[in-house]
Amino acid sequence: MSSLPKFLNPMTAVMAIWRVCYVLVQHIIILIFKAPPPKSPDEPRNPYGRIAVIGAGLTGVSSAAHCISHNFEVVIFEAAPRSGLGGIWSHVNSTSGLQLNSHLYRFHPAVIWQHAFPLKEEILGEIRRIWKEYQLEPRTRFDTPVTSVKRVESHNGSHKWLINDGAEEPFDAVIVTIGTCGKPKWIHLDGMPKGVGEDSETENSDETQQTDVFTKPIIHSSDLDSESVSEETIKGKKVVVIGSGASGVEAVETAIQREAGEVVMVARTDKWIIPRNIFFDTFLACQPFGREMPLSFIWESFLKHWQYHGVKDLVPAHTGLFEGTPVVNDEFLRHVRNGKCKYVRGDPVRLTSSGVLTNVRERDTKPGSEGNKKTIDAEVIVLATGFEKPTISFLDDSLFPEDYERPNLYLQNFSTEDWSVLMTNSSYMSGIGTVGHFHIGIYTRILLTLLLDENARPSPKDMKLWVDVVRFIKRGAARGPSRLLHVYGTHDLGGHVPLFPPRQIALINHLYFNRFEPKSANGPLLALAIQPVLLLLALAVPLSLFRLLSVYIVFIFTLCSSITIYRISPWHPLAHIPGPTIHKITKLAGVYISSGGDQHRVHKALHDKYGPFLRTGPNEVSIIHVDAVKAVLGTGGFHKGQYYEPRNIAVVSHIPWLAPTLYHIPMATRGLKKLRKFGATCATNRIKTGSRVKDLWYHLMDEARMEKRKPTFAEVVADGVLSIIAGSDTTAIAISRQVAQRSIPIGNVVNIRSPFTIVFMASLRIISRRAHRILPSFTARRHASFYNVEVAGLTDEEAEFRNAVNEFADKEVAPRAAEIDKSNNFPSDLWPKMGAMGLLGITVDPKYNGLGLGYLHHTLAMEALSKASGSVALSYGAHSNLCVNQIHRHGTPAQKEKYLPDLISGEKVGSLAMSEVGSGSDVVSMKLRADKVDGGWKLNGNKFWITNGPSASTLVVYAKTAPEKGSKGITAFLIERGLSGFSTSPKLDKFGMRGSDTCELVFEDCLVPEENVLGQVNRGASVLMSGLDLERLVLSGGPLGLMQAAFDYAIEYVHERKQFGQAIGTFQLMQGKIADMYTSLNASRSYVYAVARACDQGKISRRDCAGAILYSTEKAIEIAIEGMQSLGGNGYINDYPMARIVRDSRLYAVGAGTQEIRRMLIGREFNEQLLKKV
Repeated sequence: MSSLPKFLNPMTAVMAIWRVCYVLVQHIIILIFKAPPPKSPDEPRNPYGRIAVIGAGLTGVSSAAHCISHNFEVVIFEAAPRSGLGGIWSHVNSTSGLQLNSHLYRFHPAVIWQHAFPLKEEILGEIRRIWKEYQLEPRTRFDTPVTSVKRVESHNGSHKWLINDGAEEPFDAVIVTIGTCGKPKWIHLDGMPKGVGEDSETENSDETQQTDVFTKPIIHSSDLDSESVSEETIKGKKVVVIGSGASGVEAVETAIQREAGEVVMVARTDKWIIPRNIFFDTFLACQPFGREMPLSFIWESFLKHWQYHGVKDLVPAHTGLFEGTPVVNDEFLRHVRNGKCKYVRGDPVRLTSSGVLTNVRERDTKPGSEGNKKTIDAEVIVLATGFEKPTISFLDDSLFPEDYERPNLYLQNFSTEDWSVLMTNSSYMSGIGTVGHFHIGIYTRILLTLLLDENARPSPKDMKLWVDVVRFIKRGAARGPSRLLHVYGTHDLGGHVPLFPPRQIALINHLYFNRFEPKSANGPLLALAIQPVLLLLALAVPLSLFRLLSVYIVFIFTLCSSITIYRISPWHPLAHIPGPTIHKITKLAGVYISSGGDQHRVHKALHDKYGPFLRTGPNEVSIIHVDAVKAVLGTGGFHKGQYYEPRNIAVVSHIPWLAPTLYHIPMATRGLKKLRKFGATCATNRIKTGSRVKDLWYHLMDEARMEKRKPTFAEVVADGVLSIIAGSDTTAIAISRQVAQRSIPIGNVVNIRSPFTIVFMASLRIISRRAHRILPSFTARRHASFYNVEVAGLTDEEAEFRNAVNEFADKEVAPRAAEIDKSNNFPSDLWPKMGAMGLLGITVDPKYNGLGLGYLHHTLAMEALSKASGSVALSYGAHSNLCVNQIHRHGTPAQKEKYLPDLISGEKVGSLAMSEVGSGSDVVSMKLRADKVDGGWKLNGNKFWITNGPSASTLVVYAKTAPEKGSKGITAFLIERGLSGFSTSPKLDKFGMRGSDTCELVFEDCLVPEENVLGQVNRGASVLMSGLDLERLVLSGGPLGLMQAAFDYAIEYVHERKQFGQAIGTFQLMQGKIADMYTSLNASRSYVYAVARACDQGKISRRDCAGAILYSTEKAIEIAIEGMQSLGGNGYINDYPMARIVRDSRLYAVGAGTQEIRRMLIGREFNEQLLKKV
């Protein structure tokens, strides 16, 4: 009978269905669990923190991908070159592959396997694909071994981590992913030649006395199919493989693939070899205890008769199937049957000149038992001896106190001394610990949770207690961890899960379905229901009831164990915040987003367009820029009146008894009487409803309830239960003040049992602290800028350049300006962003990566950045003009090549040091000395008021090289951070420009190489003075930007603020203020632009450069003060930007030369011109 056509063969149909299911299951997993990768290398633009990942292997790439997809910046450090991407998988043989089905080995949700048991190349391909998809390529530092990880205190008191003594900016956490396989492990036998394997020289120190030495190739199994082993080395040769584990089996396969003449495996112990068959592997997995049981003989018998037919002598005699780790392989036993591989059970004794002297044993003997010594001839010896454990010596010893070193760690992966050091897949020691795949994401999310919420962070005492509890539970386990308590090799759940409060299941959603914000409180329940279904589809066979229940329970435990570290109520507002940015949000407006079907789409769209925003619960208040809502959804985007116009901002919590009242009350600006009525109505409704749970509101209103009266307005305000906390009148401001000053902190609120009251009260408290920033609503918009391009006289190209910088400043700088001022700290992530824009080398030749533009463009950039933040712009000017431009104008070609590219890219920060405590305006009287010594110059002295001093890597420093020559004895030097004898003092606490870091520089016998002289020796004064002219010009853009910002704020405010029934901008006196501000601004701008154009034509005028900054500075101070006056009382509080602008503008009256010196200089220039004529 002829065989059926292939397409009619039943097995063909079965395999086709199987392949469809295989692909379908993977895509379902991806759909549910995969977090979206960054859209560009620039994302995340506003990261929640920085994480260092040590190791670019499978675990490292997966961990980094999880971090960056959850809005954390990462840097991966890898000691190997780029070819080492993938870690151990880049070093093993091509026949190496997964030891379990790929459906059960998903090291990242985005993995897409093509085969059930993929080999090396497919595994490496997936690692590389995810590495590129999640924009990790520019974040990986190859050829960078980590030698030290040091803990330092940051300015806010929390720990930071320095990698390699500060080679990168400090990190908030460290993930060690070096794995369990390091360098190839070599065994040393007598008869090995000198130089084979590490430490062979010391091991074989008596080699000169050896006469019988094996001189032919000895190869480690990991190098068997590498380029270093030629085809002739293996082809046709007799190969002996020492080792019987997975490495040995794969070495045999590789040798046969490379056409070895004969292959012999020398096995000290017999290993169970199971087929690559998902059905059989599933049956084996039905044994949940991970140890030998009375019924284990069933599976062993099945293997003997099916897998080991014809080679039953290889079946382990003393080891049960569940007592060790079996080798998964389909080829090895076939090679033995076919005679391509000979299996020898024995102990290698030594090497001889002809092969391996082996103690050959019978099947029923154990390693070391007496046998027959026999020499196995060999032309090539392959040592399949695995890999050494990688060292973690770069971590501080203080992280591992006695009795709490690996694997005795918190959750077996965290240092008990510091939760911010995670060792995923790096803590497995002596058969104890965790090593695996799917839990990479679990542990990473635990770390992210701890970073996001300080209330969730365990103390060292808590972590040590956890280790002690687990130790107690496992005290009787024969092999360390009890297999029953070590399900999935992930967590020691026995001491942890009993602490789990069931209601916290909602928080798991944030970890496992997080796309920057929680999706739905039902997400975890959906996951728990889907997981067994996914397993059933993946395994395609019926599972026993016990196995199904165990999988279900284990999955619950796995999820729960990732969240029980919380020490707060699940309804705590911070529990649902996707980042610690609540105190950084400056553009606030409240919008209630319903729990309808569009909620998630709305959140996703808002986040994609406007970045992170605050949520106070799964379906509660969302606080976001009102214009963002309008831009994405339009003004009709919310139903039931839940969308409010910017001028009628409301903050509402999803409280059942409050919501009906809310929906029927118009949210317009109201006076005290209507506010009192609304608050009393809400309180009365609550009292009538009553509650069996005595929540916070119930207790606070107890007196009024007992007296059966409505609470007074004062009681309502004092208790914070008032939904309208914003508006454009003084009443709203007063209310928000009283709510913000409540004496009950959020930390105590979480102990109250009513979730609704907690959410509502916490929301009010959070928002009311920021109420001044959303009152009136123009502070939440700030997009309008009254800049007259036509009057400014810009060309189309210049206007396009200004618009680009302005857009960058509005997006990257302006939202952070208030926090920069408050924290007195410059955000270092702005440097590479400005570098990517080309802003750091505007006047530099393109061959050094500059833009090759003129000083007008530089001034336009300075103006646009100053409008967003004076602090950022000042540091920008010091870097791009005072440092970069000076090096470009006066540096040698070698100096330009060395310094400019890194400075222009933003990788390094620049500065200029000229002033001293005793020589500010009289800069020529500087005291910093530079004495000539062998090999260079030795500097001694100080510099003061140095912008960017604390962070600068390259500084232009002026010093006296010939003090007796006065101004003709000054030389400019290029100083690099790290030079011996150079240090900086703590940052100065300034009145304004607070985000621009400023400090004192200290030189104590600082040796500077001769090649670091900028310009000529004793000719530094000409460098200095010519630089001062251009410095004054470019910095004059700073006052222009501050003027523009003050004018924009003032004019919007006066047209929204109403008094006597009309906008105050309609009053003639206020119109006069606006007119004066507008004309002064444009007059200053015209003068500055004109001087800049002259400089671009080579006509640099000292008096006009001084005049430009003199006039623009005076007008900036005047306009800032007038703008403050226009805002009335609001102008005097720091939550409005006007006070910051006033403080920042004062800097230009004393920085880059005082106003008095500028006047003197202008007068002196005229004197010299006129007196010469006379």
